[in-house]
Amino acid sequence: GTFAVPEITGLQPETDKSVRVTLESLYADYMADFVEAIPVLTNTTVKQVVNNLLGSFLEEPKECPNRDSSELPSIVDFRDLFLESEESIQLGGAGNGAYGTLIATLYDAAQDLLRPVKLNEFIETFTTNQSGVAGKLEFVDTDLLTFSNPAFEDESFSKKLWDNIVSGKIELEVTGVVLDKLNTIVDPLKIFSPTIDPNLLENEVNIGDSVLPNLTASARLKIVVEGQSALALDDELELTLSVDTLQLLVDLMARISSSSLVSFPVRHILDLDCWLSLVPVAMNDTTLHNLGLENFIFSTQDLIVGAQQLAGLS
Repeated sequence: GTFAVPEITGLQPETDKSVRVTLESLYADYMADFVEAIPVLTNTTVKQVVNNLLGSFLEEPKECPNRDSSELPSIVDFRDLFLESEESIQLGGAGNGAYGTLIATLYDAAQDLLRPVKLNEFIETFTTNQSGVAGKLEFVDTDLLTFSNPAFEDESFSKKLWDNIVSGKIELEVTGVVLDKLNTIVDPLKIFSPTIDPNLLENEVNIGDSVLPNLTASARLKIVVEGQSALALDDELELTLSVDTLQLLVDLMARISSSSLVSFPVRHILDLDCWLSLVPVAMNDTTLHNLGLENFIFSTQDLIVGAQQLAGLS
């Protein structure tokens, strides 16, 4: 993918020129490596963080009924669970209908509803009701993030060092988030799609192409840094982001107890703990993870970032 040099407008002339020169220099030296590193970063660091979080959930005791069934394989084969017999066999499954036909029928109906055309129609209806514009979500009066860090009140070395940089508190506020052109989902779109691996589900989401308008996002950022140093700020910016195409690939590995699945209590269908109780906890083998991400890859094409100063003295 590519990453355009961010456009910064609304600053004082000398500041605007200095920022532009700095950004162009950084872009020339590092941006190609940064763009190439995004998929690697998501597939290593982000994936590890998610897997650690899932592991912590599984370590907590779950209270849900569990009944054994000797007629079923110990671990669910997603090919036989979600697909018709012929499709399952094509991917290497048994195709023997071990789990019945209800889940496969519901899965097929869900896949039909999740086709890009129908999903975009749903997004258009939902966003029109929310903002009055198809494909657009507005959170004008909602604070996405509010942060305030008071100045040090003691006489420690940390306070003295801090006072040399910032003599007062720091405030950060993100508001007025707007997302536009959300109704640009395209093929291929895969949600919980079985693979030749019996315990692996493939997920792929693609947004935008060379013909459709760019997916955009914007938000207002207010920054206050009190003090008399060069770092002192009291500015309000409008940040914008535009992307031509966006791709998210997530391969989810899940080893689910067959007996627990077929005896899953319908009354607990909204209970996350009960769903997590379907996954056996790996007792001794730390290399065996029963729930986690095998791949997590995020990539973009023609990413453009901009900022405009709305108020302030910078």
